[in-house]
Parts: sequence; structure tokens; C-alpha cells
Amino acid sequence: MIQRKLLVFIFAAALSLTAGAGSWAGLTERLGSQIAAARSDDCDGLRNFQRSFTEGFRDEGFKSVVNHALPSVVSVTSWKFVMARPSAPFQFLSDPFFWQFFGHDDLSQRFLAQYGTPVIRREHTQGSGVIVGANGLVITNQHVVAGAKKTMVSLGDGRELPAKTIGIDPMTDLALLKIDADGLPVIPFGDSTSVHVGEFVVAIGNPFGIGQSVSVGIVSAIDRRGFGTRNYEDFIQTDAAINPGSSGGALINSDGQLIGISTAIVSNGREGGNAGVAMAIPSNLVRYVIDELAASGKVVRGWMGVSLQPVTAELASAFKLPDTFRGALITDVLEEGPAAKQGLARGDIITDYNYATVKDRQDLELKSAMSKPGARVILGFIRNGQRQEAVLTLGEMPGAEKAVAEDSSPAPEESGPPYGFGVEALTKELLEKLDLDTETKGVVVNTIQPAGAAEEAGLSEGDIVEEINRRNVSTMDDFDKSVKSAGESPLLLLVNRGGKRRYLVVQPN
Repeated sequence: MIQRKLLVFIFAAALSLTAGAGSWAGLTERLGSQIAAARSDDCDGLRNFQRSFTEGFRDEGFKSVVNHALPSVVSVTSWKFVMARPSAPFQFLSDPFFWQFFGHDDLSQRFLAQYGTPVIRREHTQGSGVIVGANGLVITNQHVVAGAKKTMVSLGDGRELPAKTIGIDPMTDLALLKIDADGLPVIPFGDSTSVHVGEFVVAIGNPFGIGQSVSVGIVSAIDRRGFGTRNYEDFIQTDAAINPGSSGGALINSDGQLIGISTAIVSNGREGGNAGVAMAIPSNLVRYVIDELAASGKVVRGWMGVSLQPVTAELASAFKLPDTFRGALITDVLEEGPAAKQGLARGDIITDYNYATVKDRQDLELKSAMSKPGARVILGFIRNGQRQEAVLTLGEMPGAEKAVAEDSSPAPEESGPPYGFGVEALTKELLEKLDLDTETKGVVVNTIQPAGAAEEAGLSEGDIVEEINRRNVSTMDDFDKSVKSAGESPLLLLVNRGGKRRYLVVQPN
């Protein structure tokens, strides 16, 4: 009897397992088909994305967007004078402390004369710019034109025009230039607050000074800050290739709108080139700065009269707030300042500015800085765990003097030659010394003013000037008359250097 029951149990179990196996197999088959379908959908989505991306670049619309923006991006070159010391054979010897060990005062004096006396050198900076006004207004980075004695803007049509600096704003690294031209192409401004991570962007600039270049990428991040490079940081991050020389160039969206001005790259510190992490100043901030500089040559900013610090997780915990809390903590309140007049105090945490969430300290500083002095703003803040509101009338941020790009670096003495070079008569002895044909006519360059216009043009001692402004020069009298007739215009020189001739243009000092 027991054996019969056992057999019945085994038979029933077998049937159950068989049925279960069929059921499990069906479930596996259904799940497998669903997973395969999901994977197929993902692959189709990826393929469609890749196809649309590829076709987008073949599409005439994309080319039209880029070609429309290209003429609005320019090259900016600036020159300034810097004080430098000649390189000593051993760097430590440039320190006067070690001169006492030379043993002879005359040796010390000779070393000082050769390696200790500063010399003036001319340096140039290459960058990019964007035409923001058809009347010749150009925006670029402040560091491209900082301290410049001379700035030139090269347009896409080949023209090279001198630029005047309307104003600079070191706090955002922006500068506004003006060139004498009208009817220039302008890129329309886009709304940088509508920029999203993942959207395609185009960077246009002049990397390494090689000429106008276009690169494509995506927006990698927004609201990037905390680099300590600017007072107001709110960068758009992109992986579009941006390199030295692209500073001040355009970042545009797929609609051809300007959404940012290229300003910085994050690199490994060795090559200093593109590493796929580049920053652009958002267009809304650029537009605000442009309007201020164009109106008065300076940026006037709103001011609350408080000192702030970020709210860290530790501070949030200490103030009995959630770890994810966002805001800006007041650390000090200036007496008689706008915040003090409305009763704000140390320890208050500002959470809202005109009902917009305050993300962190820098976000609040940027919001107030982009508000006009005299504006009434509503601040939401937390005091002792309780939410409160205050209405402030903003003051004007101190120190907003007119920040025109005036060079404080040294310049060559004004008493030098008017074009930065001197000449003497060409004698038979000089012809032999320079190994030139005895029939050579002209005057020989015997002095070049350091950091002068002639040095910049490439003129060298020993060059023979044979023509000035297409007139033959055979004597010192010919030279003097030609220079005098030029007035303050550039000199077109035909120069004989070692038997080879070339033209040089020398600007007046």
C-alpha cells in the first residue's frame, strides 16, 4: 500500500515538473523575445541617431547655418610692450645676491650691464572675436586685449582694421572693441538659459593663429563654476575642439544662434591643447556685459552688501537642514548696506532671488551682479529654521570705475627714430663688408629701435633700403625727402638683404 502511494506521488511529481518545465520554457521564451525587442529598439534608436547625425552634416541646412555664421567670427591680434631681462647663462646668476661671490666689482658691473638691465620687448596675443554690431562692434575675451597698445581685427573678407577698445570687464573676461566698418554680418543671439546638455553645438575660432576653423560637438554640461578663473563663472561646457587662439570665438547652436563666447579650456597642463573640456561664457551674460560697456565703457552691477559662502553638507547639517540643501550663507553684513537696512543678518541662508532658486553662492552673486542698482528684489531666506522674505533695493557695487584697456606696461622712448630705425650712407667699405655688388644703390640700416615699428616689420641692421614708397633711394638726401613726404603714413620699403630683395611695410612709431 505504501509502495503504491509512493509511486502515485512520484508520478504526480513528474507530471508537475513536466508541466512546470513547459511553463518555465514559455516564460523564458517570452522574456527573451521582450529583451530582444528592447535591444532591437535601442539599436534602432542608436542607428536612427547615427543616421540623423550623419545626414545632418550632409544636409545643406547645416552647411547654411555654418556658412552664415563664419563671416561674423574674426581674428583679433594685439600688441603690448613688456619689460624683460636677457637670459643669463645660469638662472641663479641673475640674482644680485650671488654677485658678491664674483670677487671683482667690475665683473659684477659687467654682469649687471649684460644680464641685469631690463629691456623692452614687444609681445603679441592672438585670439578670436565675434561681430555683435553691424556698425563695427566686436566682442572678444579681455585677456586677448589686456594691456594692448595696438589691436587689429582681421575680417573674413580679408580686411585688416585697427580696433579701439570701448571697455573691458575683467570679472567676466570680456572686452568690447570697435572697428571703423559698417554693414557687417552679425550672428543673432540665442537664449543661453534654453541650452540643454546633449544638444549639438559648433565652435568657430582661430586656433593657434592658423586661420578660421570650425569644430562640432555637444553641450557636455551647463552652469559650470568653481574654477577660480573669473569672478563670475557660469560656463557652458562643450567637447567641441577649442584650442589656444580660439578665445573670444563663437559657440553657436543648430539654429545658428550665438549661445556662448569661448573663453577657457581644461587641459592636462603639458600640451595645453584641446582635451575635450572647453568652457564658454553664456550668451545672456555676454549680452548684458555688451550693453553695459557700449553704454558707458564699464559694467555697473547691483550690490546687496553681504559676504557669502557656499552651503556644504556639513554646514547644512549644522544648521539642521537637509544634506541636499542649496543656497548661500551670509557670513557678514556691511553696515548701512542694502541688506543691513532690511534686517538681514549673519547666519541667514538665502534660498531664492526674485522667486528663482539660488543654486549656490556664485549663482546668487551672478544674479545680483546682473541686476541694476536701484532695482527692488525679493529675497527668500532661512533664519533659525524658519523661511522668511525681505525686499531689498540694490546698491551699486563699489569699484565699478570705467575699465578702459589702457596699457600700463612700458613703451619705447618717444625720442627714437620716427619709424624705429636709422640709416647711413652706403660706402664701398660697407658694400665689401656686406658682400654686395658694387653697383648696389641705397642706404644701409645701422640702428633698430628695440620694440619699435621697424623691428616689428622685420627690418634688420645691415639691410639696404633701395626704395621708399616706390621711389628710388640712392643717397641720404633721397631717404630724408622720402620719409618727410610720407608724413605719418606707413613706409613701403624695398629692402636688399644679402642680395635678395623683399618688400616691408613699416608703420610710424
